[in-house]
Amino acid sequence: MTGTCYRKKGPLIVVAICAVLSTGMQGCASTREPGKPLRTAFEQLLLSQAMDKTLRGVSLPVPERSSVFVEATGLTRDSVLDQEFVRQALMLQLAREGFRLVHREEEATYSVRVLIQMFGTEQGIVFIGLPPVQSILIPFALPEISLYKDLHQTGFVRWSYTLFERATGRMINTSPWYEATTYYNHYTVILVVSFHLTDLELPK
Repeated sequence: MTGTCYRKKGPLIVVAICAVLSTGMQGCASTREPGKPLRTAFEQLLLSQAMDKTLRGVSLPVPERSSVFVEATGLTRDSVLDQEFVRQALMLQLAREGFRLVHREEEATYSVRVLIQMFGTEQGIVFIGLPPVQSILIPFALPEISLYKDLHQTGFVRWSYTLFERATGRMINTSPWYEATTYYNHYTVILVVSFHLTDLELPK
């Protein structure tokens, strides 16, 4: 008799435990922080403005108003997004130069193959002072004491293109490497003096 009762209550206990765990997991899930963006706002500015620098004066050695198809490839971390950004930026520049852009290669007279060698940022820090300290011996944390701190970020863009006559596949031209850098450095001196140096055109 006792064994029979145990077999009946066992599944109920399991169901109850699962319900509690499920509720707890839902509660934890609701408090998760949003994911970190792939790139910060400053990283986006560094790359987009470096790309703008490389586009200055870019044109194609073919008749104006020729129909052109553009595609891009590269080995960047976020390759699909980066390639599309470079492709669209070059397309806008070619449109300003008077070329007619098409979205299907079979409609184009010329094809432009863009090779992205570098599209990313580097960052580093130079710090002289005392880092923040958290100790189990005292009930509070000691803040960072900066005698000198330099947070520096640099954006790098480097790409080239090869131009083909689409109907024959004949290569017409290979460009030199177009490259540019941008930087944003933030400094802190003796705790309270803070300033930055940059070549970016920052939003007002």
